[in-house]
Amino acid sequence: MKCLLHSFFSVAILFLLLAPAGHTAAAPQPDSLGYATSGALAEQLQLANLRLARQQQLLLQTQAQLRTAVYGRRQAWLSAATLAAGLLLTLGLGWWAGRKRRQRTAQEEHLRARIAADLHDEVGTLLARVSMQADLLHQQQPELSPALERLLGNSRAAALTMRDIAWSADTQTATVGALLDRMRDHLDQTVAPAGLLAQLRSNGLHDNQPLPSELRQHLYLIFKEAVANILHHATQATTITITLTHYDVASDLVFTIENDGRPALVPVRSGIGLRNMQQRAAALRGALEAGPRQEGGFGVRLQVPF
Repeated sequence: MKCLLHSFFSVAILFLLLAPAGHTAAAPQPDSLGYATSGALAEQLQLANLRLARQQQLLLQTQAQLRTAVYGRRQAWLSAATLAAGLLLTLGLGWWAGRKRRQRTAQEEHLRARIAADLHDEVGTLLARVSMQADLLHQQQPELSPALERLLGNSRAAALTMRDIAWSADTQTATVGALLDRMRDHLDQTVAPAGLLAQLRSNGLHDNQPLPSELRQHLYLIFKEAVANILHHATQATTITITLTHYDVASDLVFTIENDGRPALVPVRSGIGLRNMQQRAAALRGALEAGPRQEGGFGVRLQVPF
């Protein structure tokens, strides 16, 4: 057996050695179909890479848009929260300021009422005593001396002025009815002794209707000044007509005081009284007119917001 294998290998080697050199085995040729398949796969791989790059770019853009949207939403929420906080702060400050203003107003009204009560009880009582003593002296001396006459007149004027001040300071009298009552008292103490007829009317107002303290005070002082001008300057006057008018909410408050006498030769505009009335009208953001009337006499007209 070994001999046979040895013989076979020997023959094979001899055959290889004896083969001609020009008949060497040809090198294997590349397969064209394999190359085509590899090229197609490479192209598909390149396209896949491009698509992947595009998808990645699109993903990055989407992420950027999402971040922008989230940031914008956060900014919107932050702006809304800031606006709400500012609104709440403004409302809180407004409520606090209103509360402090109401407290200050209540304190001022309490102080004014206490001052009015003190003036009425202390100073008013003292002036009333002085006036009573002057009356007693007048009764004891039938012939009134100039000094006693001045004392009697000054004491009465001082008592009247003190009552006016106490009335102006008292916030419990801030109504239309209280103003009209005070005007009637003043007319009884000034116009009636002069022999004049006084008519006081109101239109569109009720007695319990409140009046701001500033408006009430300026109205009363303008009324007093106008009455004083009539008593000093209107000659041959027999009647004084005072009217306070307010028809509806949209209209202004109109105050007029007229007389049927003849004005003095000296123009009233040159007096201090009219200038004071005009200043008080300006303080009320109103307008005041004064002058002779077409039907005769003299009139003062005040129109103020109400």
